[in-house]
Amino acid sequence: MQKFQKLSLQNQAILIYLLSLGISIIVSPLFYKFYIKIFPPTPFNSSLFLPIPNIVGITVTGTVFALYFFLTFFIFLLIKNKQWTIWLIGLSIPLLMALTSGQKHIFWAAIFSVIGWALAQSIFLIKNNYKK
Repeated sequence: MQKFQKLSLQNQAILIYLLSLGISIIVSPLFYKFYIKIFPPTPFNSSLFLPIPNIVGITVTGTVFALYFFLTFFIFLLIKNKQWTIWLIGLSIPLLMALTSGQKHIFWAAIFSVIGWALAQSIFLIKNNYKK
């Protein structure tokens, strides 16, 4: 942890982005199941529809949903300076995807982000109280 704090802010942000993306990809099937419960798919029958492999759809959709949580959690837990700037830069692409998808996606993006922030803050407070 001390080695991480000695890195420059840019390197810390890059490591957090990579860590969050890696964990989000790993747990994407779990978040995809939650996504399907929230947004049930509508049947699409057309001869022009070229389905992508199911694992790609699951991974991309689940990763975006998981990224809202993990990126917020790790940024507010591990980075001490300019947290909000790094958070907004890191979530710019997923948030743009949510903005184009509709109000429900924005709502759930905000919920996952708030849960990640609250969990990071509670861990931070417990850690500070334990030191005293």
